[in-house]
Amino acid sequence: SAVPAASVYGAPERSLAAEQTLDARRGTMWSLRDRIAASRGVVVVGAGLVGVELAAELAHFFPRLRVTLVDGAPDVLPQLGEGAREYARQWLQERNVALRLGKPFAPEFVGADQVVLSCVGARPRAAGLLADASAIKANGRIRVNRHMQVLSRGESETGLASCSAEPLLGSSVSDPSGVASSASSASAAAAAAASAATRGSGDPGSLEPLGQGRVFAVGDAAAVEGVPTAQIIFHGEEMAAVAVANIEAAEGVISPLALTQARREMEPQQPFLCCTSLGPLDGMFSTQTELVATGTLAALQKQMIEATKMGALKGDLASSMLWYPVH
Repeated sequence: SAVPAASVYGAPERSLAAEQTLDARRGTMWSLRDRIAASRGVVVVGAGLVGVELAAELAHFFPRLRVTLVDGAPDVLPQLGEGAREYARQWLQERNVALRLGKPFAPEFVGADQVVLSCVGARPRAAGLLADASAIKANGRIRVNRHMQVLSRGESETGLASCSAEPLLGSSVSDPSGVASSASSASAAAAAAASAATRGSGDPGSLEPLGQGRVFAVGDAAAVEGVPTAQIIFHGEEMAAVAVANIEAAEGVISPLALTQARREMEPQQPFLCCTSLGPLDGMFSTQTELVATGTLAALQKQMIEATKMGALKGDLASSMLWYPVH
């Protein structure tokens, strides 16, 4: 089982339930463009990656539009290093984007002729997906081990629905390689009793994979035990790659591009690589601490990433080979 769509996002313009086709979605976006063009200004709420990129696009394509960027944080792009924050801040100010930082958004100060676009990030909504509440952390995210298996302190039954299934190889958080999977039923019963004795305690060792290790969660909704991650695509893709590799290994499926049929786990130190657009002609490539590249080079890099990522999803061989070593 997989847990998809477990986060809701403060998107600039949410897709409506009636939008069942790409053309319908395009129609909504064209309507939004017309509203922006007819307005006296746009207020972008949220100065993270999405908000900064959106404000930059508006400043580029609507140079006469009054754009205001609002955030309770004291600076733009708080998740990036000082060099990237300074570059983005200066870029926006040079294009007359008003920065209202350090104070929360107040709707009463928005004029009737202004358009408000919310880019405030993800809010977990996983609470209703799992019957076992211990699988959900206090911040609403789903507990997973480094194999992307959902963890709980309850019994090893699926928290989604009643089912009967053989456990995956190495389904225990304390036995990721599956060495103990051949133990006798008496040993398994003893282990279950020991787990029950510590269930509900704060001891991380009492966590066991939910549903005999057959329930996975990835993306912004998942919190990997012992692995710090950020809400960026790179980390979400790595989670997905690990989950898929483990499902394929358990089911005996070999990917055409895979060199081995081995189980995978998230590395404890995940790289933080971010390519941020500042309009179509400028941008930044940075780590969490260093600004690596700016200007046209970074803009071309972002365009190449977008083109090859889409190509890989469409099955283009060259694009797939380019991205295969990354995850």
